[in-house]
Amino acid sequence: MDGLYVAAKPLCSEHGYFEIEIDDNGLNSEIGIGLVPYTYPLGAMPGWEAFSVGYRADDGE
Repeated sequence: MDGLYVAAKPLCSEHGYFEIEIDDNGLNSEIGIGLVPYTYPLGAMPGWEAFSVGYRADDGE
């Protein structure tokens, strides 16, 4: 199962915060949290491609 959330508004000085809660990560999970441009490939983890930053919970990078 894959999950993806795209915010309705970009981060800016008025909207500079986001929070997530992971209820169930399953048995074999790869979780990536980050910030990417709206043109970012949907199949790529945050931080894999240019102009993105991310944290991956599987290896901490």
